[in-house]
Amino acid sequence: MKNLFYLVVLILVSFKAFSSPIVLDFSSGSYDLNNKTYLEDGFKVSADHGFHKIRLGTLAWSETSNTIEISSSTFLFNLEKLTIVNTAFMGLIFESSKGGSVTVGGINGVLNFSGEEWHSINSFTVRTILNRTDILNQIDNIYLNTIPANVPEPPSFMLLCCGFFALWFARKKYLFLK
Repeated sequence: MKNLFYLVVLILVSFKAFSSPIVLDFSSGSYDLNNKTYLEDGFKVSADHGFHKIRLGTLAWSETSNTIEISSSTFLFNLEKLTIVNTAFMGLIFESSKGGSVTVGGINGVLNFSGEEWHSINSFTVRTILNRTDILNQIDNIYLNTIPANVPEPPSFMLLCCGFFALWFARKKYLFLK
């Protein structure tokens, strides 16, 4: 009977999907022909004016008025952190699909994101603060955590059938042992 209980618990737990961490490292995806879209691990990265033509192993762009959008059409995700590779002279603005906004000045290094406006989002954007200089901007290693899919629980009828099967199995086992 104890094994039967474990079996039922295992069946119920198996219906849940679990979250998974993803790192967009811009080395294993693919760019489209016009250099405006990059695809990696189910994420679409698009740029208004395109990306830097020389592959630097990072997400690089030179347009000062370029807006980059990182999105997923299949699942929600949490934005955890990313690396700003080179110093963005005038700064960068990050905005989430839930209204979160972070503006940073001329910094480089790891930028962490926290708060509800960065959780359960389907996209975020990054853009440079407008200036008159066409400088190279680079970000890399975007750490994302996908949200578990909403998988419907098993129907009540299925649970009822599993219960009857368990009782039948336990009775057969008990009669066999006598």
